Amino acid sequence: MVDFVAAVLRVSRLIKSRIIATRKNEDRGDNMISNIQYLGIYEDAIDDAVESSENLLKLFDFNDNDINLLNDYAREYLIENGDFNEITNSIIYAYFTTAKEYVESKHPNAVVTFFVNCHDSHLYLDGVEV
Repeated sequence: MVDFVAAVLRVSRLIKSRIIATRKNEDRGDNMISNIQYLGIYEDAIDDAVESSENLLKLFDFNDNDINLLNDYAREYLIENGDFNEITNSIIYAYFTTAKEYVESKHPNAVVTFFVNCHDSHLYLDGVEV
């Protein structure tokens, strides 16, 4: 597990350093795949999943502290259960799982389900996409 945590931290540092390089390539009009995408990390898919998870918590009036803790709990889940070979899906799964557990712990009648497949990931509350 320590190796996985170290790998995630290295990737995180790589992402930060490569975002600027990727944006420079986009500004030049390069159509090459970015280094981040080559690693299987799709920022926009992750951002969409995080936003959906936060929106779900907001629907149930969770406070800002709870929403901020979502990142911490999702990170812990990712460290324990993540798969570097499927890192984007692992991150999305961690956020959706954490949001589901939050909501269902305080609202047991709520039914939260999700489907994870990179850009085609969806979070549902009582059958309606969030």
